[in-house]
Amino acid sequence: MPDTLQTGLCAAMRVRFTTVDVTESARALELRHLAGPTAGAVLAEGLVAVALLSTDAAHDDEAVYIRLKVSGPVQGLLVEASGNGDLRGFPHMKALNDLDGAETIDPHTALGEAGSAEIVRTVPGRILNQSMIKVNPPRLDKVLARFFYQSAQVPTAVAIVTRSDVAGVLYARGIMAERMPDTASETFVAVLEAFQDGRVAARLAETERLADFADVFGSPALGPSTTRELRFRCRCTKEKIMSVLRALPGTELDEMIGEARDLHAACHMCGEDYVMTQEELKAIRAARGEEGKSEIRNSKSEGSTKSENGK
Repeated sequence: MPDTLQTGLCAAMRVRFTTVDVTESARALELRHLAGPTAGAVLAEGLVAVALLSTDAAHDDEAVYIRLKVSGPVQGLLVEASGNGDLRGFPHMKALNDLDGAETIDPHTALGEAGSAEIVRTVPGRILNQSMIKVNPPRLDKVLARFFYQSAQVPTAVAIVTRSDVAGVLYARGIMAERMPDTASETFVAVLEAFQDGRVAARLAETERLADFADVFGSPALGPSTTRELRFRCRCTKEKIMSVLRALPGTELDEMIGEARDLHAACHMCGEDYVMTQEELKAIRAARGEEGKSEIRNSKSEGSTKSENGK
């Protein structure tokens, strides 16, 4: 099943519901980063949270990211979701030997008891808004609920449910309910109770389909709903790395070529390892032509001048 985001306004309750399933993306990134099961579970929760935050992205190139710093052994994570459904991210620590062999994989132990989250919305070249959220202990469902209440003044209930074993992520799902301005107080209280007493989490462990939660909230239907496909996809490319290399001084390129081995560059967000061969490095160097040679001459000239002045 592909990863999905579903959202819909329940007309009878006047509450907006959103569900996400990011299981496949979480599995793909866990493998890409060679993360252990605990770090993989932490990353899965982060992907659920940032996918929920992307619900209101107005354009495909709008992005939201969460940078989480925690006191626990995983140290933190960075996750990002785009308006077109792309997901990516990484945990700061990938192997947690003391936790990875446990019978039950518990991401919350890895997060620790204190932390802060920075939530930023961007479009290319511009930050739309950013918020700092402190939550102790640093649970991502609480981070989101506090963010919506503090930054958007929208009371919101959030549940995130993931499950992992020693082999990796089994599922990663989330749901949130947002109170609209015309939602009756008693209606939203009943919604909050379903989150607090575990009914929502229990259903979320079985399904992410929005329609399957109608009876949990005592509604005949939670629709109509819209669906957006989610997927793991990173914006990194080998061409972007080559562009960076083309902008380097010729002397730095000469040093790389002088090492007589291929150059490896890894993307922190997705774990992709790009290889630039000696032939590619030499081609970039050759394209610099006289510019690179001038840099070398200037460098030698400066060294000679310093030597003469020092006599």
